[in-house]
Amino acid sequence: HGGYDAALDVPPPSDADAAVVNANAAQALLNLAAADEQRKEGCAVEALRRATAATELDPTNLKALLRCAAACEILQEPAAAAEFKAKADAVAAAEAATRASRKAQEEEERRAEATTKEAFEKDKATKALRKELLERERVQEMEKEKAAAETPPAAAV
Repeated sequence: HGGYDAALDVPPPSDADAAVVNANAAQALLNLAAADEQRKEGCAVEALRRATAATELDPTNLKALLRCAAACEILQEPAAAAEFKAKADAVAAAEAATRASRKAQEEEERRAEATTKEAFEKDKATKALRKELLERERVQEMEKEKAAAETPPAAAV
């Protein structure tokens, strides 16, 4: 009884997940169309329906767009196939541009981090040199004071 109630509490899949399910079903139907000549057209029609449903849920689903094009080719609809291929090309180009932009941003962040690290190390080295110099000056000052204390005062003339 608890398992049934738990199943009722499961939320429906997100649009993205439902799009993936439909796109995968479309591919299975395209595979079946390729393997079964008698059901080829029926499978292609259903593949197109499922792939179209996927693109309605997620217009950037590249695989769904390509599967729409493949189904249209089977159904001898070259204009529709070309339209889906053009949409797929646009999505692929946008994805490539996004990847390139993300890569450039990551590279810029790496450069900025390296510059910050370099500046930190330079500052650290400068502070160490300053400390060393101050210590040397302190030692020299102490030696002067010691020498002055050990030297007897000159006799007054």
